[in-house]
Amino acid sequence: MQRFLVFILILFANYNLLNAQSQTGIASVRHLAHEGTLTKSGEFFSHDSLVASHRSIPFGSIVRITNLKNQKTVDVRINDRGPFINGLIIDLSEVAGQQIGLSVKSKAKVKLDIIHLEDEFQLNKFDSNLAEDGEFSIKIGSFGEKENATRFARKLFTDYNLKNISMKIDDYNGSPSYNVFIGRFPTRAIAEQYLAQLPENLQNGYVTTFD
Repeated sequence: MQRFLVFILILFANYNLLNAQSQTGIASVRHLAHEGTLTKSGEFFSHDSLVASHRSIPFGSIVRITNLKNQKTVDVRINDRGPFINGLIIDLSEVAGQQIGLSVKSKAKVKLDIIHLEDEFQLNKFDSNLAEDGEFSIKIGSFGEKENATRFARKLFTDYNLKNISMKIDDYNGSPSYNVFIGRFPTRAIAEQYLAQLPENLQNGYVTTFD
């Protein structure tokens, strides 16, 4: 089976993942047991901080939450992914919930307004050099057409500012398979930790050797 590497140099201008917008839905307060857990943004969750989880708004973005019942508001920073329960659009820390009249056991219909949209997805816990050299990598996608693989790699760069992207072309049943990878890591453990901080829609990737 013939294998060769094609490293992708992507020179595209960054753009915002989401335009400024408003959303309406149900807000909840994150369970107290999550205190101190590692978030997808790479920081530890604290109920004493004005933070929240959202499924897609970029990490670091600031959103204003308005309780539509009492019109109380709070500004929070997005630092994790979720909630993953149908009908819920945002999961607040305890202190953020208290400011708009919510407790851990209550929910409310809210309006969400984006005050500041963060342009870049950044991993807080890693030196960028850890993703540049080593025998392990994160396989993030496999495509039968080179154009589709290149389009996906471009999306990784523009949406998440992930620059250490490469493509390995393998032979699969007599046809080329274009496999997209993120990073090169010195150990499997570091690669797994890096993967755990990626957004939820990239969590289907897995760590493998890069040979």
